[in-house]
Amino acid sequence: MIVQEAPCILGEISFVTGGFASATIRPHGPVHISRISFKTLEERWNDPKEFRRIYSELTRLCIQRISGAYHDRYIALVAHDSRKSDLVELVHSHKDFFSGQSLISTQNTGLTITEKTGLQIARRVRTGLLGGDQQIGALVSEGLISAVIFLRDPLWAQPHSADVNALIRICELENIPLGTNQASAEAIIRLMT
Repeated sequence: MIVQEAPCILGEISFVTGGFASATIRPHGPVHISRISFKTLEERWNDPKEFRRIYSELTRLCIQRISGAYHDRYIALVAHDSRKSDLVELVHSHKDFFSGQSLISTQNTGLTITEKTGLQIARRVRTGLLGGDQQIGALVSEGLISAVIFLRDPLWAQPHSADVNALIRICELENIPLGTNQASAEAIIRLMT
């Protein structure tokens, strides 16, 4: 868990991407929350000095957020459909370990883990078929992933095998622990415990 001191802004990436942002926030005392809408920002654009100030602050925060300044590095959990139950079993048997980690997963794998184990996934990316493996690979290259557990089905030719191979390659290039089967995943967990 990352502790941020007030005042702080959360969700600044949504101003850049135009999408939604979400975060789990646990205040350690009284807080005051203000919501800044896109409309409010647009109204400030008429005042060049105010717009420049807001834009500079949001840009600074975005750069810090992307560089990992506000969160722990993730452990990525991914599994092909035929291996999802194996991953759930692994996570369940090491629930104490995983509950203390920031977890990232592809969409379907993340939903399955949460449903079967009750553990929350801090961030879910798209499904593997829609580029989720590449999204995780990008985070590996940015230094935001500490380990990848990817239980692959070695007997099934995946339509997105190029994406899977790219993720494996970037883990090798960045020297990120990569578990592709039960034994190597267990070794990573022991290493990180």
